Amino acid sequence: MARALRRHVTGASDIGPFATATYAAIFVSFGVSSVSIVTVSKKPGVISEDETSLAIPGIISKGLSTGGTMGATKIHPFDTSSITVILVSLLLVPGIGVMNWKEAQNKINWGTICLFGVGISLGSAIISTKAGPWLAQNIVPAFGLTASSPFMILAIMALFLIIIHMGFASATALASALIPIIISVLSEVAKTQPGLNILGMTMILQYVVSFGFILPANAPQNMIAYGTETFTVKQFIRTGIPLTFLAYGCILLLSATYWKWLGYV
Repeated sequence: MARALRRHVTGASDIGPFATATYAAIFVSFGVSSVSIVTVSKKPGVISEDETSLAIPGIISKGLSTGGTMGATKIHPFDTSSITVILVSLLLVPGIGVMNWKEAQNKINWGTICLFGVGISLGSAIISTKAGPWLAQNIVPAFGLTASSPFMILAIMALFLIIIHMGFASATALASALIPIIISVLSEVAKTQPGLNILGMTMILQYVVSFGFILPANAPQNMIAYGTETFTVKQFIRTGIPLTFLAYGCILLLSATYWKWLGYV
């Protein structure tokens, strides 16, 4: 992530050639997937026909997604989204798949999928329309960030991310939408504060992006847990708010001490 942020801020590229470790990671992912299938099968050591139908797309997906995203040189030109759509479609193909459309229609939470789609689309729209720099030019004077210390800038932007996360369905969608804005805001502030560590503060704020503890709709894992119907939204909020305050306090404490000593703040 640090390398990606550095390239975004400086325009530099410091990723080396496709390393041997990358090939090793691909083979390890295949091996781990295969072992997992055998160990979790209904009869240990024996794989049923349905489990085989489910396993093959899973192993292929793991290998293709690893080979397509690691290293400077890709093994294949296919992106992760295309691979996922194709292999999920295989699960519905007669004779190959493990379920039919009626089963999928009843078991899939379509509302959650739409919610994630809107959140990720919002992030893509902000990036493609260059709304990030425009928002940065308005956010900096509105919050008085130009005259603030790096610690205060971090505290204000972390609180802003926590509040705005309640409107997003996942940390991925929030990061896609707001990390470019954060980089633009910090770059704007750095014009008056040349010593500001844009890379370090962006990485710290990336932690805050994961603070989706208040509402079930703030993260996919929250929705999975909520889908078990073992607790209510009110109970989730009652637990999530203290956790959010605790996490925010930890960010401020580390920013004032350890991360400041490392020069990130």
